[in-house]
Amino acid sequence: VNTGEVAAGGGGPGEPLVTGDVVNIAARLERAAGPDDVLLGPETYRLVRDLVRVEPLEPLCLRGIDEPVAAYRFVELSIGAGPQRKFDSPLIGRDHEIGLLQEAFDRVVAKHRCELFTVLGAVGVGKSRLVSEFAHAVESEALVLTGRCPSYGEANTFWPLAQIVRQALDISDGDPPAAARTKVELSLNGRSGGSEAALQLAELIGLADMDGPARERFWAVGKWFQRLAEDRPVVVVLDDIHWAEATFLQLIKDIAVLAAEVPLLVVCVARTELLEQHHGWLEEEESAASVMLAPLADDECARLVRYVLGGEGASEEVQA
Repeated sequence: VNTGEVAAGGGGPGEPLVTGDVVNIAARLERAAGPDDVLLGPETYRLVRDLVRVEPLEPLCLRGIDEPVAAYRFVELSIGAGPQRKFDSPLIGRDHEIGLLQEAFDRVVAKHRCELFTVLGAVGVGKSRLVSEFAHAVESEALVLTGRCPSYGEANTFWPLAQIVRQALDISDGDPPAAARTKVELSLNGRSGGSEAALQLAELIGLADMDGPARERFWAVGKWFQRLAEDRPVVVVLDDIHWAEATFLQLIKDIAVLAAEVPLLVVCVARTELLEQHHGWLEEEESAASVMLAPLADDECARLVRYVLGGEGASEEVQA
């Protein structure tokens, strides 16, 4: 796998042609790979390094390429990981919003109930940063689990749920499906209907074949969250739900009912497109709240820029 600019076009009908160094290096990486190996080029690895575990290889001397090319052998996906961003500056200008999240968490703990909270905003406005700060603030009091909706593939409808279950039950990519199903079964052991719930949940997250409508299995998700939140409060962060399938959005709504009597806070993060695609998102839900993130004010932006640039060392021109 290699990444970079190509020239595209030509070829026959249905056979687009791409050319360029990035294609040539990809072909050389393919030839250098052993059986069942996946080798990543340097730019690919830079883009996905927070999502994968790799083994660095000795730089490859490839025919037709002047300089040695760095290469990495792919080992496994880091389940549950999203792009990890380094937040070196303090959170600026979001006291009100993080206060709303904290109040929602306090309510679910005090009233022993489930609530949904949606953080909305434009690209880059600071949604992930806000939720990351909140999650860090409550992780000593609650089990924090995260899932991310991918932007592609109908088969990935319940991928965020699979990420959450895998995190909570310590299921790795290397676990055979039977071993993973056993962990799911043990998590519901002793519960009324636990065996059936475990099977239904395993089907939703791809550990067993599913026969029939997915929504018939939603009750199992509720039962699993009920069990999980018996031991301690649970905070579930669902990022990028503007990319979620309608079926998964329905599951989010149903969780508030199916797990209504346990301390569970579901924090949804979405671009404003969510409201364009799903008018009135959660407006009729009594146990739901939302906040729309506005851009930072000019003075707040200036403070943030100073932190990013290392304090007062940068000139006013650079800061501007």
